Amino acid sequence: MNNDRERYLSTSEVKQLLNHISDFRELLFVKLALSTGGRLQTILHIKKKDINLARGSVLLQDLKNNSTYTGFLHDDVKDMLEKYLPTLKGDEYVIGRKRTRLSDNAMARTIRPTLNKLFNQGLAKDDRKNRVVIHTFRHTFASHLAINGTPIFTIQKLMNHRDIKMTMRYAKLAPDSGMDWDGYGEEFIHMTLMYIKRTINYFIYLDILSQFKISTFQSLNRVICTSFCYFSIFYPF
Repeated sequence: MNNDRERYLSTSEVKQLLNHISDFRELLFVKLALSTGGRLQTILHIKKKDINLARGSVLLQDLKNNSTYTGFLHDDVKDMLEKYLPTLKGDEYVIGRKRTRLSDNAMARTIRPTLNKLFNQGLAKDDRKNRVVIHTFRHTFASHLAINGTPIFTIQKLMNHRDIKMTMRYAKLAPDSGMDWDGYGEEFIHMTLMYIKRTINYFIYLDILSQFKISTFQSLNRVICTSFCYFSIFYPF
């Protein structure tokens, strides 16, 4: 039986979740996770020095792949951080007790009751396919990128996937697959996607092209087509 996690939050569910949370630390964590697609440990490892509010970006640590990559911050997250970061020193954690990183279990215990109350009523504890968990935020980020027509290679870069096969699971959500999105309103996910398109660094585009190995006309054509998709997103006419 295929029991892989497929659940992601709709825009209305994201709005419901954000409106429900009153705790500052919990809300900041959720918004950072939805804005960057970072895993639980990635978000908990963010320090003040990793955040560049002027660029609207954050340096993320991928502990699974032992690498770093760039994430982008929604304006709503930036507003929270602008008020909060002055209380921290450069080497202190954004989520946690300043110099002590909050543990994965502590963060999970904080958020799990909210997710269970809003989304998991009546679901079995072992129902991985339908239960909403912290990792659902990462799936939500990637799923809405795909639904909004973002090229799969861009999603791969923003998710920091080593293998494109990991990203291809979201291809079925692309507009040309027949899947409809349940709303294009001014909600958190949609605005995050727009912000990414406005602010993503041009050097990401160059870095992705450098990873291609052109040996045939077919592969060259693929690079040209992919390049056009990148350029049209990063620098729309």
